[in-house]
Amino acid sequence: MATERAVNFLFTCRYAKHIVFSIFLVQFISGMVACDSPDRDQVIETRSANPYVKTAIMGALLYLDDHQIRDREGIRSCSFDSSIGDGCVTAFKINSLQYEECTFELPTPIPGIVLKNEIGEWASYVNFLPAKIGNADGESVVTLQDSSLFMTAAITYPLYLFKEDNLPESSKVIRDMRKQAMQCMNNFKRGDAYNFWLEFPGKTSDAPVTGPFNIPSDLIGFFVWLKTSPELDPLRKISNTGLDTAPDWWLAMCIDKELNPYGADAFFNMPDDADDTSVAVVIQKLHSGEFDPESADPYYSAEANFMVDEPALSIVDNYRDLNRSKEYFGKDDWKGKDSGAYLTWLKDETLSAFDTPETGVIPLGVNNVDCVVNANVIFAKALLGENDDAGYEAAIQLVVKAIDDSQWPECGLYYPQKMIFPFSVTRAFRDGGADHPDLTNAMHTLLVDMVSLQNDDGSFPGGADPTTDLSTALGVISLLNIGRQIADDAAYLSEYETAIKKGIRYLLRHQRPVSLHNTDTFNRDLEPKNMFDKALSWDSGLFFSSSYQDTAHWRSEAYTVAIVLEALSKYVLAYDYGDVSIQNGRKIHVQSYSRSAFKAAKDFQLAVQ
Repeated sequence: MATERAVNFLFTCRYAKHIVFSIFLVQFISGMVACDSPDRDQVIETRSANPYVKTAIMGALLYLDDHQIRDREGIRSCSFDSSIGDGCVTAFKINSLQYEECTFELPTPIPGIVLKNEIGEWASYVNFLPAKIGNADGESVVTLQDSSLFMTAAITYPLYLFKEDNLPESSKVIRDMRKQAMQCMNNFKRGDAYNFWLEFPGKTSDAPVTGPFNIPSDLIGFFVWLKTSPELDPLRKISNTGLDTAPDWWLAMCIDKELNPYGADAFFNMPDDADDTSVAVVIQKLHSGEFDPESADPYYSAEANFMVDEPALSIVDNYRDLNRSKEYFGKDDWKGKDSGAYLTWLKDETLSAFDTPETGVIPLGVNNVDCVVNANVIFAKALLGENDDAGYEAAIQLVVKAIDDSQWPECGLYYPQKMIFPFSVTRAFRDGGADHPDLTNAMHTLLVDMVSLQNDDGSFPGGADPTTDLSTALGVISLLNIGRQIADDAAYLSEYETAIKKGIRYLLRHQRPVSLHNTDTFNRDLEPKNMFDKALSWDSGLFFSSSYQDTAHWRSEAYTVAIVLEALSKYVLAYDYGDVSIQNGRKIHVQSYSRSAFKAAKDFQLAVQ
C-alpha cells in the first residue's frame, strides 16, 4: 500500500520526471540489482512483479493506445485523429531552440499543406536540415508529420510480445492496436512488393507516385529550382558548407524537363525496397498467429487477413550486389566488389533513372548496399525459414564483416542512429533464429563492443542523435537479444549483467508522465475521466534519414516509447536467459490493465508463461 501511495504522489507531481528517481527509485534500483540471480524462473518472477517495471510498461502501452491514429471526433490534431471521416485539425509541431516542444494548431489549412495521415499508424516527423536549423536535440524548428510503413511496423513489433487470452474480447486493447496497424501496413504494397510511402496520383505528371502526404513535390521543385539557379551560387555554397546533402547535379536532373519529363514528382517517388518489404513480411508472419477460424469476429476468422506475402520477399533475391557496373559514390565501398548481398531498391539500376516512373525512381540513379537493410532481410528470411539461398549467405557475411571490421554505424546509409545496427542484427539473430555459425561468433565481438560504448550513467550513444533515450533502449534490447550464454562464452558475463542493469536503470530514470488525450484510451469511456491519469513517454529519438543524412531526419516519440516497451518487456521475459524469441517461448500474459500509469503497481496484472 505504501508503494502505491508513493507512486501516485510521484506521478501526479508536476516535476515527477526529476523527483521520481532522485528520492526513492534509487532504493528500487538497488533492490532490483540485488534480486537478480542465475535462476531464470526466480529472475522472471522478480522482474514481472516489480512495481516500477510494471508501471513503465503500462505507461508505454497507455501512450501507444492513446496516440495510435484513429477516426475519432475530428477535433484533435492529425497526430491523434484520422484525416478521413470527420477530419483532423491541421497542426504543425514547433520545436523551440530551448528544447521545449509545443504544437501550434492552425485554424485553417495553408494551401497545399493540408495534413494527412493513415488510420492505424503513429505520428512521425520529418526534420529538414537539422544540422543547420535544428536545436541541440537534433530537431528542426518546424517539422512535418509523415506516414510510412517502416515506422508503423517498428512500433507494432513489440506488441507481439504480449498475449491477452484471459481477457474478455472488449478488453483486448493490444490485439486491436495490432489489427489496425496491420490493416494500415497492407496499404503500402505497390505492385509486387512494399514501399516506404503510400502511392497516390502524381502532381506534376500523370504517373502514380509514392511520397510523403504532407510535402508537396511541386513546392519542393520550386525550392530546388532556386537552389540550383546559377544566380544563387554564392548562397548555395554557404548553405551547403559541411552538410551531407543530395548533390546539386541530381537535383538539376530532376527538374530538367528533357531528362525527366515527369517533373518534381521524382524527388520522392521511391521504388519498392528490400527494407520495407522485409519488415512488412515479418509483421505479417507474427500477425498470422492471430487467425482464429472459430472467432465470432469476422476479421479474425477470415484467413485472407492473415496471409504472409512470401512472394514479395522472394523479389529481393533478384536484386543483389553482383556484376554491377555502378557503385554508390563511395558510400558503401567497405563492402567490396560483388559482395552478393541484397541491394536496397527493388528496381533495375541499369535503366535510365526516370524510366517507368510508375515503378519509382532510384535516388541518384544508383542502387546501394546497406548493412541494416541486409540485417532486416536476414531477419525476414530466417523467420520464414528461407535461409538456404546464396543471397542469405552473402548477407550474413556482410553483417559479420561490418561487426568484425567495426564498420557500423557508417554501413547503415539510411540509419544515422548508432544503435540501429546492433539492434537489427541481434533481432535477426534471436527473434529470427538466424543462428548461422559465423553470425553467432560475431555476436561475441559485438557484445564486447556494445558494453565498451555504454556511458557511466547507463546510456548508450546515439551517434548523430544527441538524445539518448532511444539509443539506450536499442542498446539494452541488443544485449538482451545476444544473451548470457554468449557473454559467458566470451568470459564477459559480469560486465554483461552490469550493462543490462545500468541500461534498465537509465530507462526508468528518464520516463516522464504525459496526459492522456482520448476518452477511448484503454476503454476509458467506461468510467469518468480522471485528469490525473497519465501515460509515460521518453524523448523522441533519431531513427531514419535520407541516404544523404543531413538532408532529412525522421523522429517519432511513439517509436521511442515502443522501443523502450520492447526493452522492458524483453527484460521481464528474461531474454538474457535464452529459450525465448518473439515467436516461440514465453509471452507476457495480461490479466488486467490499468488506466493510468501511476495505478499500474496495483491494477496492471501480468504473468510470464
